[in-house]
Amino acid sequence: MRTRTDADLAQLEPDHLRAQLTARLRTLPPDAYLRCVAAFLTEYRRLYRDGALAEQYTRIVNAIVALAVRAASGEPVHALADALDREFTALTYPGLEHDSQIQPYDGPLPLDLYIACGAVLSELTDEANRYSSANTITQGAADYEHPHDRLAATRLLLTFLDRAQPSQPVVADPLSPRLAAPDDVPAVLDLLDRTATWLQWQGLPDWLTWPDRHDTVPTSIERGELWLLTTTTGEAAATATLTTDDEGTHVSRLAVRPDLHGQAIGARLLTWAAANAHRNGRPLLRMAAWPRQPALHAYLRRQGFRELWTVAGPPAVSRTLFVRRATGSRWTGNGFDRSPDQPQQ
Repeated sequence: MRTRTDADLAQLEPDHLRAQLTARLRTLPPDAYLRCVAAFLTEYRRLYRDGALAEQYTRIVNAIVALAVRAASGEPVHALADALDREFTALTYPGLEHDSQIQPYDGPLPLDLYIACGAVLSELTDEANRYSSANTITQGAADYEHPHDRLAATRLLLTFLDRAQPSQPVVADPLSPRLAAPDDVPAVLDLLDRTATWLQWQGLPDWLTWPDRHDTVPTSIERGELWLLTTTTGEAAATATLTTDDEGTHVSRLAVRPDLHGQAIGARLLTWAAANAHRNGRPLLRMAAWPRQPALHAYLRRQGFRELWTVAGPPAVSRTLFVRRATGSRWTGNGFDRSPDQPQQ
């Protein structure tokens, strides 16, 4: 798939893209529609973080997103949404209920974000309003401006169009990744950037301490270390970097596209990596994680990993090393049950 250039983007009409996006959203089933709405609202919140959005406003937007996801799963959320709507109004537009005249909004949230949040809450409080926020959210995307990117609205609308697919992309084969090629650099970087953003939404900004990924990714591809998993339409779905030494194969930069979570792609990719290590004569598969990520630690344990050691320190250097037996090899533990500061015997 050819990457669009700025010249290509300049030929596109934001109003046309907006109309296309609105129409597509209204054709989605309710669960897919609500997941898209939650994703779009989260993207708005990310875009406005540079505006120093205060913690209490970030929290309320996150709560609206989480409630939309719960509604998408079929959970009744009307009462919760009604309470959250009152909290949202009191926090972002105090005195609105007692204001007899409509006044221009002059509250703490960016206007587009405020309008989008209110529209989503309206849907969640009453199913009769379903699909009513589609027009509001797409208008916010069309109106988005960035001081250093005159095509920002077009880029955002295209991102939303890619997300609002009638059906979820299908991964070609989770056990058959391929080595990434130089032409894949933009797709891999986009996947990693989206993963970093998703982690930040979860309160885990650690990947933001890896600012040189735009340099290291091309190098890893040149060395034949970066693997890419694609959908049946050729889009990047997941990636992992595999390096080897005498002690085993090390997995790093494992990332699954956020909208494909829940399909066990990461688990199956780790299974493939273990088999790859075994084929290359390496008895162990290793993976490092930041110590303050208990959910990731629990996930790795479910995939057959065990914790070896932890190095404490600043986020950029602290890590916990996990290992699992490579497929077909025997686990002995000899030479590996030691801290990184202990020399090999």
